[in-house]
Amino acid sequence: MGVGGEPRAGDPIARGHSRRPRTSARPCHPHTRSSRYNLAGAYESAGNLRQAIPLYKATLAAYKRILGRGHPDTEAVRARLRRARGK
Repeated sequence: MGVGGEPRAGDPIARGHSRRPRTSARPCHPHTRSSRYNLAGAYESAGNLRQAIPLYKATLAAYKRILGRGHPDTEAVRARLRRARGK
């Protein structure tokens, strides 16, 4: 890590990939959904709502399709999207 916690130019994160082998997770895979939700939260925490809100929307659509509208996880995503839109 460089100054201020930013990755240095040679770090795998800065290059956009890691040294682990890539897997092709499907958009509906639970890990993909939770990763998208976590990334949206990170963007929101950093104040980058332009990137957070579309990720929350995509995550909400996936959760509604797979888990249903009334599922607690779906409602949690809906609440985070509402909060991000209110900022």
